[in-house]
Amino acid sequence: MSGLTRAAKAARAAEAEAAARALRAKAKAKAKAQARAAEAEANAADARARRAAEDARAAWDLWARADARAKLLAAVRE
Repeated sequence: MSGLTRAAKAARAAEAEAAARALRAKAKAKAKAQARAAEAEANAADARARRAAEDARAAWDLWARADARAKLLAAVRE
């Protein structure tokens, strides 16, 4: 009977180890998915920041041209 008890204990231990492996695999997959989602969000934020910087540069250039024209007009009128 002790052999049967040892076998049952070994079977329970193997089941517990298999369950633990499954939980670790699930946690690892979830962590990888979260990391991919975070990377995608960071890339999107970077793209938005780049577009905002380009828009700011374009606005600055537009203002600089308008300012130069205004100064030129003022000089011509004097």
